[in-house]
Amino acid sequence: MPIEIRVMMYTDQEVVAALSAYFRRAGRPLTVGTIQNFRVEDEEIISVDLTVETVDGEVVTHKVAETDLAAALLMDAISRKVPLPAESNKRLYMIADHISLVIDQRRAPADGTQVTRQARRRSGTSPIG
Repeated sequence: MPIEIRVMMYTDQEVVAALSAYFRRAGRPLTVGTIQNFRVEDEEIISVDLTVETVDGEVVTHKVAETDLAAALLMDAISRKVPLPAESNKRLYMIADHISLVIDQRRAPADGTQVTRQARRRSGTSPIG
């Protein structure tokens, strides 16, 4: 059976906008100010460090974990009316220096184990959602 795969690659600005909307909706808005640094940590788990300078000159760094990052990108996709099948696998990858949300329609094995994906640079992570 064919497998449909969708890849949504985000620019740094789109990631920041998605994170801002997500945290605002969650009642934990990000610091208002000028973004001084945006750094993606592509380790075993993807995370983002967002450094903001406030109008008062205070420098605040937000460390965003993969779960919040994934939730922000999923919320962004939903707000843009991108079809996201509920039973699909959803994972974050770094592709060509862009945070990417990869959605595939692969059916999970009956025993509940995940199929190893050779394209995945990190091991031991589970699908999102």
